[in-house]
Formats: sequence, structure tokens, C-alpha cells
Amino acid sequence: MRGDKKILIIGSVAYDRLMRYEGEFSTAILPEHLNALSVSFVVDGSPLNFGGCGANIAFHLKQLGGAPALVEIVGNDFDLYERWLKKHGVQTVFLVRDENSHTACASIITDSTARQIAFFDRGAGAHFSAEKRERFVERLGAAAPGALFAIISPTNADAVKCAVSFCKENQIPYFFDPGQNAHTFSRDELLTLLTGAFGLFVNENETSLVLKTLALPIEKSQSENLRAFIERGEESADLLEQINAMFGYGDYDEF
Repeated sequence: MRGDKKILIIGSVAYDRLMRYEGEFSTAILPEHLNALSVSFVVDGSPLNFGGCGANIAFHLKQLGGAPALVEIVGNDFDLYERWLKKHGVQTVFLVRDENSHTACASIITDSTARQIAFFDRGAGAHFSAEKRERFVERLGAAAPGALFAIISPTNADAVKCAVSFCKENQIPYFFDPGQNAHTFSRDELLTLLTGAFGLFVNENETSLVLKTLALPIEKSQSENLRAFIERGEESADLLEQINAMFGYGDYDEF
């Protein structure tokens, strides 16, 4: 990938606490007693990592030789993360800083069977006020010139919808990645986000959630060029055939 190929990235920037549980969650979570759920898992360490969907995408695109332009809302404790991003060549000039809140943070615990439980504190991105929206759109406008396309990944739902509207209004092709926010959108919201998208990035579970939310048949004309890309799973091909049939019978890729 050539370095002059700018890609607009919208998505979360977060501090991550990653933990490993050596047992299995299923031994402590009993389906018949979910109404009285109260569990604790002992872990060895909780190292701080630099995470967030948007920042991770931007970091890896830069390592591939691209020119990511990252847009997101960060907090008053962002300095440590900013130094790390700059050290690895990722620009931070398009980030909106909220001096009255902290940067988003995630606590993620994975068991020995690779099942995962995550808690995400949206921090500065929790409330997409009119003032933040204005600054966010201004940064999108500053970052967009020359961008080949945009990748809109998980962050505040209102920021996602704002970014999609911006891309449509400015005729910027965009890929949509709902991530773990897939279940938070209504059918109408999801249709708006998907209609006009160049591609959809989902894993197997997210594909099921998208299909469940969409529910009813969709006219082919709503998104004739949509392509779905899915993290490979046992039933991924079948799921993708369903979603691509809904959005114009396009091709799909597995990885």
C-alpha cells in the first residue's frame, strides 16, 4: 500500500485492560440461574494496552504503508496514548479532545476456551452533544480531502450515523463495521447505515445479529453494490449468502 493513499478512519480510541481467566466461564455461569447471576473470576494481571477499533485500524494501516486519517473523540488523559500513536506514525490532528472527560476504556476478560466478556466505558465519546458534533464534523471535513474511502467502525452510535451522513453527502465510499454495536441499531437505522455502503465488515455473531434486526425482505435497489466480509466461522458462508441476497446478490469474502 502506497503512503499517499489516504483512508478516513472513524472509530473508538480506548485504553484496554486485557485479562486472561484460566478456567471456563461456563463452570460459573449457570443458565438456569441467570436471574440471580453473581460471579467473580480471578485473573493474573491486567496490563494496560492501547486499543479501540479506530485506533487499531489506523495503526495497522500505517504499518502497511497507508496514510490513515483518524477521527474520534478522546479525553483529558489522552497524552500517553497520543505519544504512542505519534511514535508509530499515526496522525492525531483530527481527533476531538474533551478536556472534561476521560478517554474511553475497555476491560476484557477471555477464558481458556476463547470466550470473552467485555465492558466498555465510552468516556469522552459517551455524549455526542451539539458542540461535539460540530467539532466532529469539522474534523471530518479537515481529514476527508484526498481520501480514497472511509472505514466507519464501532464508536458512539450518533457519531457513526453522523459519519455515514458525512460520507454520503461528500460522496466518499465507505465500509461499515458495526462490531459489538450491531445489536444497538434499530432496523431503520441499520438500513440507513447499510444503504449506500461499499462494504460491510462483520464476524459470524454480528452477521446473525444484523440478519435478526433486518428481519424482513429488502429491495435489491437499496444497496446494489454492497459486499460483505466476514471473519471465518463454521456457518459463515450460509450467513453471508443470506445477507448478500438481501442487499443485491453481491459477492462476499471470508477471512
